[in-house]
Amino acid sequence: MAMSVASSTFMGAAVAHTCAIASSTGSHCARRNVKVRCTLGEKPAPPAPVSAPFCAGLPGKSAPFGDGFDPLNFLGGKTTAEIKMLRESELVHGRVAMLATLGFVVGETFNPLFGGSITGPAINQFQQVPQPFWELVVLAIGLAEGFRINRGWGSPAEAYFSIPGVLKESYTPGTLGYDPLGLKPTNSKELDEMATKELNNGRLAMIGIAGMVVQELITQTPIFGQ
Repeated sequence: MAMSVASSTFMGAAVAHTCAIASSTGSHCARRNVKVRCTLGEKPAPPAPVSAPFCAGLPGKSAPFGDGFDPLNFLGGKTTAEIKMLRESELVHGRVAMLATLGFVVGETFNPLFGGSITGPAINQFQQVPQPFWELVVLAIGLAEGFRINRGWGSPAEAYFSIPGVLKESYTPGTLGYDPLGLKPTNSKELDEMATKELNNGRLAMIGIAGMVVQELITQTPIFGQ
């Protein structure tokens, strides 16, 4: 009887020990298999997105908007060619606005042309100029625009009459090769600084000339007469 109990106890312990080993081994293998499967199934982490430079890297950023200023997202989804087109347009309008602002101030204070007969607010002086003055001005503008187009724009056949991307790839917006006073810097950093100054002055002039026109439309009085 004692032998039977001892034998039964020994067998039970052996079975329990064997089951424990099997369970431990199985659990270890399961964990290992899971780890292997996870390792093999892992996908490499995607590379960090590289943000494109603001405005295709063209100059024009300045404090306090060192990272660029585009609250209405005009540049969103634009290609480099389209951004260059927008910059060309901004430069042209800025240059015209600077000339217009200067013309407003000078034309109302010092106007020796036509015997001093052109007077009053600048917005009303257009109608007082005799012919063929404006015809000659329009001709001069057409020649200047023809030079600009020939310098920086591809032919309609090359561009397939598509407006975005008509500028030549080698053309930098606003670079017309016209520098009679030799003011253009030879250093790229200084050139970017000068280009940014021109843009800022042009932007200010566009706002300024718009304010002058509205003010004279309302008051019908020259700028310095107010």
